Amino acid sequence: MIKMATNELKAKIILNNKPASEFSEKNPVLLKGELGVEIDTGLMKVGDGVKKWNELDYVNDSEVDISDLPLGQEFKFTRAFGKYTPDGSGSVTIDAREMSITDLLESAFADELQPSVTQPSASISMPQAKSYEVGTKVTPSYTVSFNKGKYQYGPDTGVTATSYSVSDGTNTLTTATGSLPELTVADGMNYKLTATVGYGAGTQPVTNLGNPASVAAIAAGSTKATSGTITGYRAMFAGSKTAPIELNSANIRGLTNVGAAKNYTLSVVEGAKQVIIALPANKTLKNVKDQNAFGTDIVASFVKSNVDVEGVGGYAVQSYNVYVYTPEAALGANKYDIVIA
Repeated sequence: MIKMATNELKAKIILNNKPASEFSEKNPVLLKGELGVEIDTGLMKVGDGVKKWNELDYVNDSEVDISDLPLGQEFKFTRAFGKYTPDGSGSVTIDAREMSITDLLESAFADELQPSVTQPSASISMPQAKSYEVGTKVTPSYTVSFNKGKYQYGPDTGVTATSYSVSDGTNTLTTATGSLPELTVADGMNYKLTATVGYGAGTQPVTNLGNPASVAAIAAGSTKATSGTITGYRAMFAGSKTAPIELNSANIRGLTNVGAAKNYTLSVVEGAKQVIIALPANKTLKNVKDQNAFGTDIVASFVKSNVDVEGVGGYAVQSYNVYVYTPEAALGANKYDIVIA
């Protein structure tokens, strides 16, 4: 008698029994967990649902787990037993003839769920990915990371990377980490790396009950990833001089390099006789607000001209819009809020 909560589950277990010669002659396939007893020898075998009797090994009493033996009968319950609920007749019948006690309990109280599968993925980092002034020399390096994917209920996918291919469109490397040839940042550059990682097949996933899942294992394949980008910009230059300078590439580059053209607050030195703001040709000076004059816009005081200005290290010139304010009298220390359009 097996007790479950306040209900009693009564069962009489009769084992599959025959003389040894009859078992050998009929050579049956026992159900998984079914116990067969040779009544004339006392020897036993436990079925696996696949092998025939003559292919099975004998077991001794200590090797038989009663929890795996078929119950061999139907059960009728008048109260809910897990997911089995009495119907209008006032009872529910469960066919447990080929179920073990373990099977019956799992059938009543456990819902088997199929796992979700997260496919393998990759990522690639390139520390040099950012914007540089044109003419800057950069040696790109990278590291590829591989994620072997995941089965919701296990086991470990066992997926491993089998190959790496990292390309910038011209050069290709086949390692997880490395460096590509040095490059010179150019106008309009949008340099990035693409990584392709090949991987092998994964192990079989299991359900939440630990049984083989019906969903497919991760198949061998490949995954791609793209790095950040290296881009180029033409720098903005600004400054003030106590003695006027010639407007040429070298002198303009000698001013404060503000980086990519943006709104900026320029500190005007005491005694300044020239204020210069140099912008790439695609940018214009919208406002110059004099902080000492309560933010009065003095942009009309600046005279625009065009000057060819080099990039870093003598990189190819580009026409700049150069705005110059030449006051009649030297200026006092001040700050100008520059607004770019």
